[in-house]
Amino acid sequence: MGRALELEMNDVVLDEIQEFTDKLNGFLDGSIHPEDWQKRRLWQGIYGQRQPDVSMIRIKIPYGIGTTKQFRAIADLAKEVTNSVIHITTRAALQLHYIPREATPEVLKGIAEVGITSREACGNVVRAVTADPYAAITPDQVFNVIPLAEFLFKHCLRNPYSQNFPRKFKISFSGNEEGDYGMSYMHDIGFIASEKDGQYTLNVYAAGGLGGRPIGADLIEEDMAIEDILICTTALMRIFNEFGNRKNRNKARMKFIKDTWGLEEFIRKYREEVNRIKDSEYGKSLLVDVSTLDLDLPKESADLSKLAGVVEDSLWLDNCVFAQNTVDTYGIRVRVRMGDLSTEEMHSLCDIVDSCGDGEIRSTCDQNMILPNIALDKIPEAYAKLKELGFNSWEFRNISNVVACPGRSTCNLSVTSSKGLADALIDAFEADVSLKEGVADAQINISGCHNGCGQHALGSIGFNGSSRVIDGKAVPCAVMSIGGGARDGIRQMGRRLGRVAAKKAPEAVKALIDHYKGNAPEGQIFSEYLAEVDPKTIKNIVKPFDQISSYADEPEIFLDFGMQEGEE
Repeated sequence: MGRALELEMNDVVLDEIQEFTDKLNGFLDGSIHPEDWQKRRLWQGIYGQRQPDVSMIRIKIPYGIGTTKQFRAIADLAKEVTNSVIHITTRAALQLHYIPREATPEVLKGIAEVGITSREACGNVVRAVTADPYAAITPDQVFNVIPLAEFLFKHCLRNPYSQNFPRKFKISFSGNEEGDYGMSYMHDIGFIASEKDGQYTLNVYAAGGLGGRPIGADLIEEDMAIEDILICTTALMRIFNEFGNRKNRNKARMKFIKDTWGLEEFIRKYREEVNRIKDSEYGKSLLVDVSTLDLDLPKESADLSKLAGVVEDSLWLDNCVFAQNTVDTYGIRVRVRMGDLSTEEMHSLCDIVDSCGDGEIRSTCDQNMILPNIALDKIPEAYAKLKELGFNSWEFRNISNVVACPGRSTCNLSVTSSKGLADALIDAFEADVSLKEGVADAQINISGCHNGCGQHALGSIGFNGSSRVIDGKAVPCAVMSIGGGARDGIRQMGRRLGRVAAKKAPEAVKALIDHYKGNAPEGQIFSEYLAEVDPKTIKNIVKPFDQISSYADEPEIFLDFGMQEGEE
């Protein structure tokens, strides 16, 4: 259970919580300007909500690994001060919504007591360091990237240099190049485990990001010595800090520096900065002593054939149970509908982990959970308990397991109800099983706006919220894209297919699936087809679903999912 990071609740943390409380009180009594308060709460991972006088807090789960003690504490806080729902984000963090503003210090203290933090989960800082959800536990991992992720997480946390970047900065780790389940392609820095001449090394990808103009990361260094990881990170942060656009937030990510300079010049500047750091005394202090890091992993593999007949649900076994790199030890994938868990469900999953595993539990960047380190003889017990809870769905990596940000249910920036659309799509797949037959490999991602918290640019099918005006009334719409991906060998951003009315988006998906089934080359799977087809050749498929005659003829199209007449 040593993989999960448990931070010390020391004087620094206690002073920080007290200082935050003082700032909050100053904001409430009017002695602190709202802009100063906003910056301070963002540092602490706290956003305002669409609803007045309540907040959302984003709790970092470093590299997606926690303990049941930590997850139970979050569940208890959700029950005490929120709507009793824990939301898993697309970067494996846990979010609590509807927190009364005055209760936010209580939440900060509660999570600090179990060794986790929300510090720098928002704002123009280095965000949470994420990782491959299978890091350290599956046979395909080149080496254990967790010690490196922890080392870098601690280095960046509260680092004075990274408290005022032009915009946010995101870092990830993957255990192998082929799968790249840390999704390096969408990050400012993506480190992927590699090996050269018998030595562990890192492939470095940089300057990727989503948002209104998604740009993929590029390989800037191959087989980098692990001892140079802090030098590499510092060089890229310096480039970002010096050349990032501080006048236009819409162009402030590092990806725009690369886009302006061109990749060749970006790499040249990077190498120049790396060499400058290496030649300095400060650079010598950044060299990492690799001998202190436990990077080696077991070379074994659990035997999947032993699972045959362990439980009667063969579909669940085939899709949700995977072999770990220790004999007779397995992991279980748990589908979580749109990443939302009740406090009772979270406690129940923790009960299973404590009974059948070793106390380690993982959140994933596709809003699901992984229960690792389950012994072979505990699989039947774990399955029985998951079935009792309704968490025995075999559709984990499946087109019906839709990823969606919270959208306009809570977010001030969201244009449309991403969760409402996701619900409609899931319901459509459940109502007509034939709809998902032969297309299960694809992934649908939905964001409530162009900012991309639902990672719509990485979906085989992606939607992001927009609107148009007809008869003087706003129509909730969704921009549809296809062919995105950041793992399993696909590294490309989705290409725009067309805009559709939000309420007609499920019909557009059905039309796209029908087209694929009738026209795709034999043997080509759906996700590959969407990644390769020219959107211009199939735009006409979704165009009819952007056609709206008038408010009088289609009044329901002018209401977003979950909206009532007259609601804004």
